[in-house]
Amino acid sequence: MGLVADPRFPGHHMVVQLHPTPWTSFRRHATLLCYSTVTGRWALKPLASAPNHEPWGEHGVFAHDGLLWWVDVAYGMLACNPFDDYPHLRFVPLPAGCEMHDLGDRRPRPTKLMDQSHLIRPSQGMLRFVEIQSLSYDGAAVDDPRPTPPFECEASFADIWAHDSYVAAGLPQGKVAKLALVDPNNHDVVYFFQVRALFALDVRARRVLACEECLVDRQVQSLEFQYSRFVHA
Repeated sequence: MGLVADPRFPGHHMVVQLHPTPWTSFRRHATLLCYSTVTGRWALKPLASAPNHEPWGEHGVFAHDGLLWWVDVAYGMLACNPFDDYPHLRFVPLPAGCEMHDLGDRRPRPTKLMDQSHLIRPSQGMLRFVEIQSLSYDGAAVDDPRPTPPFECEASFADIWAHDSYVAAGLPQGKVAKLALVDPNNHDVVYFFQVRALFALDVRARRVLACEECLVDRQVQSLEFQYSRFVHA
C-alpha cells in the first residue's frame, strides 16, 4: 500500500493498493483499491490500461512527482496517478543491464537478499537506483551473468573498509552491509545497516559521515528487519 498527498484537497491523502496483492499471481493489474481521507471510504478504481509483466515482487511503494510508484527491484517500477478517474498504469524498467529477466533457474526471487542489495528511492527530485553487485543469492560469491551497466557513481567495499572513517566508526571489516536508505536531499549519500549500526556513506568519497546504533525492532531486539523494506527516510 502507498500513501500519496491529494493535490485537490490540501491536508488530505489517499491510500492506494494495487489489487490483487500476492506476487505469485501478478501478471497484469486491473484495479486500484483506494481509501480517501476526503470521503472516509474505500473504493475500487478500474485501470484504463496496464502492462503485462512477470510475477511482481513487493519491494516498496512511494509517492514521487504526483504519482505512486510500486517497485520490483528485479524488473523496475509500475507508476500511475491514482487521482485519475481511470488511471493508466505504466511500466518503467530498470537501467539496461540491471534487470533480472533472463537468469532462468537462477532468477533470485523472492529473497531478502534482493531487498538488502537493491534499492530505488527518490532523492533530490529524481529516482535513484542503488545496487550492491557481485552478490550470490544463495550466500556464496558467484559471477553475475548479466553485463555490468554503467553507473553514475561506483565504490568498492574494499575501498570503503580501508577508509579511515570506516575504521574510526568501529565497523567490521570484510562484511558487506545491507542497503537502508538514500538521503532524500543528497543522492551521493547512501545509508547502510551493519548488524545493529546504521551508517551514512558518501559514496563518491568512500567516507562514513555518521554512524550510530539503530534497531528497527527494538522491542524484540531482532535483526530480521535491518534492511530497506522496513525503513523510510
